[in-house]
Amino acid sequence: MDCREAFVALNMIDGLGPVRVRQLLERFGDSTAILRASRSELQQVHGIGPEISEAIAHWEKTVDLSGELKRIEQSGCHIVLQSDENYPPLLRPTNNSQQLNSLDFQGFTDVLTGQGVKRYPNEGTTSHRRP
Repeated sequence: MDCREAFVALNMIDGLGPVRVRQLLERFGDSTAILRASRSELQQVHGIGPEISEAIAHWEKTVDLSGELKRIEQSGCHIVLQSDENYPPLLRPTNNSQQLNSLDFQGFTDVLTGQGVKRYPNEGTTSHRRP
């Protein structure tokens, strides 16, 4: 499993939202390391208790990763991580926002922020003005 697939799996775990995913990424470095971590290691992260660590440790019982990856492919979407070279520079987090997740769809990138989903044009499509 690569980092993209692991990131999708993490985002499908009940009770594990974008803030906790970010905290886990800060502690473990990448999404695959999070899924390999033991329950006790996971619980060392602020906000991760026994229930969430159990859900992460046994994610394969509740997450249909192959089905979700198939739906992503069929819809023509691409998973873009902030660490990717092709991640749009204007979408990188600033001091005033925390963009945590994005999907590239038909010339626009939908970004899940703390305030909801925002849509930005991709490089070379139109002007790059933030709403």
